[in-house]
Amino acid sequence: MKATLYIASSLNGKMTEGQTNSSWVSEHDEIMFARTCQEIGCVLVGRQTFDQYQGVVYPVPETQNVVLTSNQDRPDQKNVTFRNDLSSALQTIEDLGFDRFVVVGGAQVIKQCLDHKIVDQVLLSLHPYIFGNGLSIVGEYEGNVTLEFEAVKHEHKEFLLVQYKVIQYK
Repeated sequence: MKATLYIASSLNGKMTEGQTNSSWVSEHDEIMFARTCQEIGCVLVGRQTFDQYQGVVYPVPETQNVVLTSNQDRPDQKNVTFRNDLSSALQTIEDLGFDRFVVVGGAQVIKQCLDHKIVDQVLLSLHPYIFGNGLSIVGEYEGNVTLEFEAVKHEHKEFLLVQYKVIQYK
């Protein structure tokens, strides 16, 4: 099982301004994100991110949405499945017939996928901002990952979408 990390970032590696503000992310980026999820067919997202953007970004249409949450009381919905740990989320993704998925925030979900060394591709949506306070795009990940530039997938005055391949985890 492999994952494509799709993450919107400021120039200094923040995915939020402050603790939760992502209103600076371009609408064009949201379109590219949805298109990427639809091409792959499955997205793994944390519950806080899912709830924060429910009805705007999530659930991503024409995509299986797997939500990682500690609150197991939430019933599954059409194209939305809730799981309480990464192992069961990965099993669900596999049971649904996917061998690849898109992983997006929050930082803890990204960290877990990096810890499990399943991210083999990164799509970095780089926005022209610098934030003094905000959440790091990799949370508290303590490892090192070597990436290789592959392509600029999209250019827009509001953001640049850059594709990298994971070469090595250390």
